Amino acid sequence: MIMRYLVFIIVVLVSMNVFAQIPSKLKHSEIIVNSKDSTIKANILLNKKKIHLHNNCIYYWYNSDKIESNVGGYYGKLLDGSYVVFDKQRNLVTQGVFDKGLKNRQWKTWYPDGNLKSIEKFKKGKKNGKAKYFSPDGKIIKMVPFKNDLKQGKMYTITPDTVMVVKFKRDQIVHPKIKKTKKVKEVEPEVNKEKKEVNENPDTKEKDKSSLKIKKKKTNQNPVIENNTNNKENPVPKKKKEKKPKTQNTNE
Repeated sequence: MIMRYLVFIIVVLVSMNVFAQIPSKLKHSEIIVNSKDSTIKANILLNKKKIHLHNNCIYYWYNSDKIESNVGGYYGKLLDGSYVVFDKQRNLVTQGVFDKGLKNRQWKTWYPDGNLKSIEKFKKGKKNGKAKYFSPDGKIIKMVPFKNDLKQGKMYTITPDTVMVVKFKRDQIVHPKIKKTKKVKEVEPEVNKEKKEVNENPDTKEKDKSSLKIKKKKTNQNPVIENNTNNKENPVPKKKKEKKPKTQNTNE
């Protein structure tokens, strides 16, 4: 009876040691990386499953007590889970989430005094959605829409006096199309209108015509009178007709 009891205890102890020595079942591990200006707390992925890599995405990974990043590849343990950065005064600087080495969900940054600096949204390592950027006093100074890491839509830049709007399509500025406008008739001043009305009245036109006729008559009569006077004073002598001599008949 005692022997059976001892055997049972030994089996239990051995099984506990065996299960305690299987770290491979753990999926994540927390790391702390210290530098001169900041402290990083993050989680890394431990299992060695093959991950399909995208050549146009930035992967963040951990190796030799350093966090590195590469486009389309990695060497070490991928960051996976929460990611937090503090400064030397233990103020929050950056906060976000990684998913198999790629930035995911909402990411925030702060100024040293604690005011919010930016809010960005990520999906599989790329910016997607509306990003907001703040001034040190906490006011929104810029709103930028993103789609697959490219600016897409209307970007607003806000100042105390103005709001500037720029439209983007696939990270390129869309210039507004110039529409053809109809010619607008120029508004004439009142003085010119009055002159036109005077000229267009039929009464004034008839008066002007009659006055012009009288003037023409007078101008035509003057030269005739002058010619007559000249003829009287200096009469032109008339030429006398010369009489032809009569021819005599030879028969006589």
